[in-house]
Amino acid sequence: MPFALTAPDLANATLFVVPIYAYGWHRINEDRSWSHSGEVSPPPPFRLRLLEFFKSVDLPTVVFGKIEEARHPLNNRWVALFPVMDDSSVDLENEAANFGTLICPARPDFDPTVRPVNDPRIVNTASTPNLRGISVACTRRDPISAKLGRSCSLPGEE
Repeated sequence: MPFALTAPDLANATLFVVPIYAYGWHRINEDRSWSHSGEVSPPPPFRLRLLEFFKSVDLPTVVFGKIEEARHPLNNRWVALFPVMDDSSVDLENEAANFGTLICPARPDFDPTVRPVNDPRIVNTASTPNLRGISVACTRRDPISAKLGRSCSLPGEE
């Protein structure tokens, strides 16, 4: 599922990202070993500054950005988000959706040749440590709470 064709217009916008517990969060450590699902807690929610959209087959498929959360343990880390479903397009402004999530110290790489486009290998990084899992994201808070079926504490609500 790519992003809506208008998604690149959101460059420099802020996205609220809520990592989902129990969706296979794992860490690749400095020595390249893996801490598997169940051993790694998802990071706390954060605001993400959208910096770059990448296209595959002329459709916005992956977005890169940086965490902008001064008190967040992963502040200034790079994040890549890519839709995990393949049957529609995501409107980041009006709907919350699930995204494959990569969080790492250096800008990740995008491989437009990977198929299907929702394969986690579409984004990668050599920088460690890094985290991978699933998150819910949207530019607005209400759709996230509605998708999760509960109210959740998001950045900026303290």
